Amino acid sequence: MFTLRNLLRVFLPLLLAISYPALAAEKESTPESPAASAPAESNLPDPVAKVGDEVISREEFEDVLAASRRMMSPRQGGDPVAAPTLSPQAQRDVLDKAIDATVLNILVKQSGTKVPDEEVNSQIDVVKSRLGSPERYEEFLKARGQTPEQYANNVREGLVAQKFMMDATKDVQASEEQVNAQAEELKKANQYDNLTTTDVAHILIKVSGTDEAQWEEGKKKIDAARARILGGEPFAKVANEVSEDPGSAATGGAYPNTPKGRMVAEFEKAMNETPIGKVSEPFRTQFGWHIVTVSARHAPEELIKERVLMMQRRDALMQMAKEARKNMKVEIFLPEAPAAGEGEASKAATPAPEAGQAPQPAPSVPQKKDEAPAPVAPAPGVEGSV
Repeated sequence: MFTLRNLLRVFLPLLLAISYPALAAEKESTPESPAASAPAESNLPDPVAKVGDEVISREEFEDVLAASRRMMSPRQGGDPVAAPTLSPQAQRDVLDKAIDATVLNILVKQSGTKVPDEEVNSQIDVVKSRLGSPERYEEFLKARGQTPEQYANNVREGLVAQKFMMDATKDVQASEEQVNAQAEELKKANQYDNLTTTDVAHILIKVSGTDEAQWEEGKKKIDAARARILGGEPFAKVANEVSEDPGSAATGGAYPNTPKGRMVAEFEKAMNETPIGKVSEPFRTQFGWHIVTVSARHAPEELIKERVLMMQRRDALMQMAKEARKNMKVEIFLPEAPAAGEGEASKAATPAPEAGQAPQPAPSVPQKKDEAPAPVAPAPGVEGSV
């Protein structure tokens, strides 16, 4: 049985077309001083809506609202608690997107889309490797109140939904004109060069403190690892065997698509200066000794094209949902929003992005420069980020 919650992990970033400026009229509404006209989310009906036999429960809709607030509140660091209270009209608009997602849920089930067990197991193995131990994986499941079987089913649902989305929009293209327009906008905003990313892998030998003897011992280990690679062993194999970074050792030390400014300064310097295909000299950071190798660097246009393509896919899915929705019975139990003029918060509009506007990327946690590199998140839409 496919669940709305899992489908939203795939479809919500694409379907939630409410723009950040749309909340300007209600930006002063906080949990401490809610807008008078905005009903408390705890008072939502249950269910909130039905599409055919599919129910959108209050709990599921509360999850959707929380995700909406995270997406629309970058200034609060994506914190749904610190985000503005959504006005009645905004709640209705978010519900409309949840209904579209539910329609897509129905279409996914009707399509008979499947993924092989090997793909599901591979995704779970990635999560296990990032967690670092069977004990941490058990804690991961316990925190979600899931058995291994339930979690595997959730992963499968996410992968099926993602495959459906890709198959249904396989003919969608990002035009050169749209990509160029986005590039020009980013250049004007001095944000273009920041989109350059690097596929980098590293090996870490952990050392801490000021004991030079420990640093010397760590240097011997990193030198030995580098010698193995220069002697012909694959970097990924050596990283898997000796790297002490739990977030990347199991995946060959890889940190794909690493943006500028994400890593600590010494790592950033080595990543930017190491020629593609070469292995850096050992270097020290506050975490220990490292070596890196770079397999590719991606120009901003690649990311811009991906973003524009995501927008085109979103538009195609939204149109697909709207067409299918015409033939489905939709019941909405959420109270109507007040008419315009009945409350300041009701003035907030929720327009979709203009044609050619790239969608906002899904929120991600920035790499703090006083922390070790974080594990790379799994594919968007697939449950299991750690």
